[in-house]
Amino acid sequence: MTIYCTRDSVCMGDDVADNSRNIGFANDATVSDIIPVIKENRFLASVSGNDVLWKCSSKDDRHFLEYYTKSNKTVFHIPENTPLIKICGREMHFSYYSHY
Repeated sequence: MTIYCTRDSVCMGDDVADNSRNIGFANDATVSDIIPVIKENRFLASVSGNDVLWKCSSKDDRHFLEYYTKSNKTVFHIPENTPLIKICGREMHFSYYSHY
């Protein structure tokens, strides 16, 4: 399945690029599959230094996953085996937090 992914910009130079992309996931993908696929597609902006936080939300703006870049830690706010299509439909957004 294809999911339309968007993300916040991390700096002014990042604003000139389109921060959205259609990304393919397996039809039976679960919430636990998000970060490996997102990393494989190099979708999130690379930021050095802090343990930057990306919060993933559904179209209705419900955050269900947090990803910390430096520690490579993922925190789930729903069961990891929740079908991806059930939680986000065909769209998801990543919000950027430089400090948490």
